[in-house]
Amino acid sequence: MFVRSSRSAPRLPDTRRRPTPGGCTKSSPVIASVRRKFTSHCACRRRCRPRPFTAAPTGWSHGSAASSAVVRIPKTSRSRPVTSAWASMHWRGSRSQIGCHSAKAPGSRSIPRGSCAGSTATPRAKDGFESMPQAQANGLTFDYEDFGPPEAPCVLLIMGLGMPAALWPDAFVDGLRAARLRVIRFDNRDCGHSSKLHGGTPTLLPAAIARALLRLPVRAPYTLDDMADDTAALLAAIGVERAHVVGASMGGMIAQVLAARHPDRVLSLTSIMSSSGNPSPRIALGSRRALRAILHRPSRTDDVDALTAHLVQVFGVIGSPGYPSDHQALHQQLRRVAQRGYHPAGTARQLLAILASGDRRKLLARIEVPTLVIHGGDDPLVPLAAGIDTAKHIRGARLKVIPGMGHDFPAALQPELAGLISAHIASSTAVREQRAAA
Repeated sequence: MFVRSSRSAPRLPDTRRRPTPGGCTKSSPVIASVRRKFTSHCACRRRCRPRPFTAAPTGWSHGSAASSAVVRIPKTSRSRPVTSAWASMHWRGSRSQIGCHSAKAPGSRSIPRGSCAGSTATPRAKDGFESMPQAQANGLTFDYEDFGPPEAPCVLLIMGLGMPAALWPDAFVDGLRAARLRVIRFDNRDCGHSSKLHGGTPTLLPAAIARALLRLPVRAPYTLDDMADDTAALLAAIGVERAHVVGASMGGMIAQVLAARHPDRVLSLTSIMSSSGNPSPRIALGSRRALRAILHRPSRTDDVDALTAHLVQVFGVIGSPGYPSDHQALHQQLRRVAQRGYHPAGTARQLLAILASGDRRKLLARIEVPTLVIHGGDDPLVPLAAGIDTAKHIRGARLKVIPGMGHDFPAALQPELAGLISAHIASSTAVREQRAAA
C-alpha cells in the first residue's frame, strides 16, 4: 500500500535535493569529454549545481571597428536552454535562445535562400585602408578582391571563422597568380566589410556546442548552406561561371557544401584545416587551450592596436609549432585584418551556423569534383583526425598531411601550399579535358 506524504512533512536538506559537483555517479562519454575541455563539473547535467568557471570568456558585444550594411533577423520563438556546467560560461549579446528546435524551423533564417538571379557587382571606392569592389548577392552585400586576368582559370578563396579576406596571405595569393590563375577572395557575411546581421547572438554558446556534440539540433540564424548559397551567388554576380574553390577552416566547410549543393559552380575543391562535421569528440574538439583562445573576446573591438595584439596572441596559440612565425610580418598581416574590423556577434553567429549544420558526412558523399584535403600534422584547433575523416568521406579525395603545420599559413609553407593547390588544379583540368575528349 502506498501512502501520500503529508504537505507538512519536512523538506529534504538542500544537499540532498541538489547534489554537489563531484557527488554524481552518472556517466556520459560525450559530456565527460566536453567537460574535460572546459570545466571540472561532474557529468550530471540535470541535478548538479554548476561549479564556477574561473576563466570564462568576457562576452560578445556588438561593436565593430568597421561600418557596414546591416540586415535584421526575424525574432524566433524561445525555448528552454540546456542546463549544465555550461551555464557558467556566458556570452552577452542580443536576446536569443539555443533551444531544442531544428535550425530549419520557420523564421529561423536571416534571409530566404537566394538565387544567382539578380546578383550584381559594382566597383566601389571606400575611404580608409583599401579600395575593394562590392557585389550584391543572395540579398546581401559582399566586399571582394579580384586578382589576375578575367580569362584565366578562377580560384575562389573562402576564409574561416570571423576572419576577413585579408587573412589570406599576399605571398600565397601571388603564388597562385604566378601559376596563371585568377584569384578572388572575399569577406563572408557577418565579417569584414560585408553585410552584418542583427539578432541571433547566443547567450549560452557553449550550450550549443554541447548540444552539437550530443547530436541534438541547434537553432541558428543561418547555416553553412546559406553561406554556400552566398558564395554561388557571388560567383554569378562577378560573372564567373565555374571556379576552383579553396576553403580554410570554416571556409573549407563552406567549400564542401558548395561543391555538394552547387556542383555546376565548382571545378575542383581544396579543403584546408577543415572537418566533416563528425561530432565525435576525438575529431571535433581541439586542445583546451586552442578552444579558449578562439572563444575569448578581445578587450576592445574598436581599437586597432588592441585587436591586433589579441589576434597575435590567438595565432600564437593555434599557429604552427614546426614553423615559428616572423613576429613582425605576422603583426603586419594581422593589423591589416584588424583594420578590416572585428564583429564578435557575427563570429558567434558563424559558429552557430557550423553547429546547426551538424554532421555533413552524408553530404560529402555527393561531391564528385576532384578534391584535395590539406591538413597540418600539429593542428591544435582542428585535429588531424578531422582532415583524415574528411578525405575518407569524399570519393577519390587525396589527403596531404604537412608535419609541423598548425591552424595557420606560416610564411615558410606558403609557396608549398600554393604549389600543391596549383598542381591539383592543373591535374583536375587535365582529367576534365580527357573526359571531354573521350
